[in-house]
Amino acid sequence: MKFYNRAKEMALLVKTEQKSLEAAQMMFVVGRRRIGKTALLMQTFRGEQALYFFVEKKNEALLCEEFVTEIRDKLGVNLFGEFRSFKDVFGYLMELSQNSFIFLPVVLQNMLNCWPMQKRLP
Repeated sequence: MKFYNRAKEMALLVKTEQKSLEAAQMMFVVGRRRIGKTALLMQTFRGEQALYFFVEKKNEALLCEEFVTEIRDKLGVNLFGEFRSFKDVFGYLMELSQNSFIFLPVVLQNMLNCWPMQKRLP
């Protein structure tokens, strides 16, 4: 996919990253399929330490195994115990992010297919 100049959007992302050095920040990049959301994030933060979680149509435990591998490989941290739920994985990342900025693009288009209805937040 070709990346088109998105200077305004990239500036907003960088500004949010700067703010995250002082206080936790959360941002959502939302849009239709195949319009370049992931490309925008990757282009903006290329060269930085980044985790990329793609949510495929798999069960939560299998996705968490993939996420843990990504965390180990990209951040070079040792994780002990089992991370079998999104709550476990993202809870760990919240603790870890208290010491440094973590860029975490998560492609969520299949999230509802792998997270059972009874686990969804109201």
